[in-house]
Amino acid sequence: MDIDKVARAWRRSSQEDLRVARSLHEKKHYAYCLFFCHLAVEKELKRIYLLRCKEMPPFIYNLIRIADECDLQLDNAVRKDLQELTTFNIKARYEIVKTQFHRKATKSYTEKWLRRTEQILELLKKSK
Repeated sequence: MDIDKVARAWRRSSQEDLRVARSLHEKKHYAYCLFFCHLAVEKELKRIYLLRCKEMPPFIYNLIRIADECDLQLDNAVRKDLQELTTFNIKARYEIVKTQFHRKATKSYTEKWLRRTEQILELLKKSK
């Protein structure tokens, strides 16, 4: 496996997911925007995992767990934000769970988390 090539693919995919999140926000698809925010951060964390551990990242979606498994040192504020971002990856089989998430995804809430996602991605881009 060419680790650098795969890492670049994770980075490109993360950047594309952020572009999709921005587009969904513009179209007022707030819940889907938040989901793509999670995906963008997840993929950047998995890029870091790959570079640090020299193996493919595990098939997990909990952002804090991914960061911990590759010994990424993050301050408590960022960890708290990753915890919230993880909630955007809903594994909803039940309509009530999706409904609750859609209620949470207001315009102002989504704008806040889209901005925060951009900030976290900038921070993570500096990590290896």
